[in-house]
Amino acid sequence: MDGVFGTITDCLKRNEKVTIAGFGRFEMRTRKAKEFTNPKTKTSTHLESTSAPGFKASSRMKQKLNEK
Repeated sequence: MDGVFGTITDCLKRNEKVTIAGFGRFEMRTRKAKEFTNPKTKTSTHLESTSAPGFKASSRMKQKLNEK
């Protein structure tokens, strides 16, 4: 499992998508820059854009999860 996760991580670092048939797809997703206001202090802060890993389950996996 460490090898599988290591390979997925390496591919995501290179901004490549990783698809596992019947399971789903891993990819990097970009979050837009935005302004954020701290509700406690009422100060505004600018948050830079960032990337985060994302996962989308395959339709086959969703179907199996919904079976009763």
